[in-house]
Amino acid sequence: MKTKTWGPRLRKLASIAACAAVFLIGYSGLASAVSFTDLGAIYTIDTPTLVGSDATTQTFRVTLDIDTTGYSNTAGTLNAVAVKITSAGDFVSTGSSLFSGPTGFSYAVGQTSAGGCSGNPNGFVCASNPLLAGAIGAASVPNGTYTFMWDVRMDTGGFFALADFSVKALYRKPDGTVSGQTSVRVPEPSSLLLFGFGLTALGLWSRMRHRLR
Repeated sequence: MKTKTWGPRLRKLASIAACAAVFLIGYSGLASAVSFTDLGAIYTIDTPTLVGSDATTQTFRVTLDIDTTGYSNTAGTLNAVAVKITSAGDFVSTGSSLFSGPTGFSYAVGQTSAGGCSGNPNGFVCASNPLLAGAIGAASVPNGTYTFMWDVRMDTGGFFALADFSVKALYRKPDGTVSGQTSVRVPEPSSLLLFGFGLTALGLWSRMRHRLR
């Protein structure tokens, strides 16, 4: 009877752990920009950058690109956009602003709703443009990429967690009725890590079985 030793098995487990670590490092690199798609439009958020600070607060610049080229609902306009970038406790709405954005958009407090930006911010920054299709300054869709940059003021020590990021957008038809409302969230890192670890382990297990035959 042949006795199996634990040495080779431990080396295999170490290989799996090493590959998982490589996957973790690779995933963390994605934090520089994350993208997700809804209603055919592509939303890309860059990692916030520190642009100012004082004794009690820090100001971060948050950039969102919306590629509306593939927008799949009725053509019309983009009328409101909101990005959640932190938990409500770290958010100081009175010191935040829209640093730059498409023509006609201005900073507003709240989240997107059927009326534009309204309600409790709850960690969101918002921008709105009430103009409809055909009006000068309206944000027509589909019509390429729109870029929004908010300066978000937070209590010192507040932080941006990737899992907190989400986007809401309001689109209208030419007659003013709602064409579509987007509400999408960045995929949970833990889910992606588990998926990657599973693929790595499966691949190594297949190789091990092949060698033992």
